[in-house]
Amino acid sequence: MLGPGWPAQAVWQEYKVTSKGPAMLKYVKSFAAREHGAVTIDWAVLSAWIVIMASAAILIVQLSVSSFGEAIAAEVSVQNGN
Repeated sequence: MLGPGWPAQAVWQEYKVTSKGPAMLKYVKSFAAREHGAVTIDWAVLSAWIVIMASAAILIVQLSVSSFGEAIAAEVSVQNGN
């Protein structure tokens, strides 16, 4: 959980952020201006990139294995005389 030393928690408490009103806007602007906000965005982008690349790799392997399996099945069928 968030500890008392976490910078965003201090900002959150300082502005008494609610889901509506100018306090939330102040919090968002403060978050964007702080270095921790930029680091968070960097990690989010990096994580999304990793997920996309892993998904692409899985798709490529899945398609290759599927077509290879079909080729093996066809060859076995020919060998058995079917």
